[in-house]
Amino acid sequence: MNIEFHYHLTYIIALLAGYRPDQAYTVAYSSQYVDDNVSLITVEQKDGSSYFSCPTQVYCPWYSAGFTHTVYPVYHFLPGDVKQSSRMRRDRKRHPMLVTPNSKLAQKLMKWALSSDDLYTIGIASHAFVDTWAHQNFAGTQDSINSMNDNWLSVLTPNIGHADALEKPDLISNHWVDSRLKVSMISNPHRFSKAAKALLKCYATNLGIHSGKMIGKRAKFIEKWVLEVASFSKRFAPSLQSSYDLQLQYRMNMYQHLALKISNALVPEYNSQQWAEQAIRKKYRYYPLSQIIWRHANYAKSNWYAFQQAAKSTKRFVLHHIEVKQQVN
Repeated sequence: MNIEFHYHLTYIIALLAGYRPDQAYTVAYSSQYVDDNVSLITVEQKDGSSYFSCPTQVYCPWYSAGFTHTVYPVYHFLPGDVKQSSRMRRDRKRHPMLVTPNSKLAQKLMKWALSSDDLYTIGIASHAFVDTWAHQNFAGTQDSINSMNDNWLSVLTPNIGHADALEKPDLISNHWVDSRLKVSMISNPHRFSKAAKALLKCYATNLGIHSGKMIGKRAKFIEKWVLEVASFSKRFAPSLQSSYDLQLQYRMNMYQHLALKISNALVPEYNSQQWAEQAIRKKYRYYPLSQIIWRHANYAKSNWYAFQQAAKSTKRFVLHHIEVKQQVN
């Protein structure tokens, strides 16, 4: 998934579930920032110690396996049910790291995050949770199990995640073919709408504001709405590369319209640098190799610091459960 779901739709789903606009913004920003928090930043502190950030995305698949394997499976490719993934494949192969939608680990992660009442942790967990629909049948490790073998690029790229499939699994209105699967025609609108429904149920059930009946109605509404918006954008602007901007603009207008209807306000603009710029800065502004220092003494109250702390605790939680899962299997 990309910013459309991780930010815009997550914000809308949080509003529907009962979060205030400011809370929904923190959850949605955290969810999207998982994809933008790519740098390992060392902050030099006044006492001489260093604070290290926690990267949550890697866009260069040629990174060392030791680094990518503590990022991809944690924040983007949560390992799922081995038997379920095997049943879906033509070759029936099994792999403990393959993603399956709404897996046990994904549910555990969401339950743990929601119980923390920490909006940053909830946003990070939401990213990994909904990606189990988009990234199903791929593994966050380098393995031939990910190989598509249906385009020339697959020869050049390492078999990590959905590198062979490019952006196909992440585009909300996309229909594409995964030749590895028995049911090879993939409908992203259907996958994403199921993810939206599940995420709303998680949020709303935890908040406890609405009755079970109301949660069910809102979950069905968002599932149907996402499916219709994603599908109609294809009919509105047929699947041509030149029309992608038209499809995107249509969907963005629909996101703003629904947000306005729910909260009487538009979806806030997303700036990927905002949280970092509010928390850290170069010691000497124009010196390229300048040290990074905290912008304010109360840095611990900054959004960026809170996100980094949440990312670290999420990594510990997921890696522990992956280790336990591998011991059982």
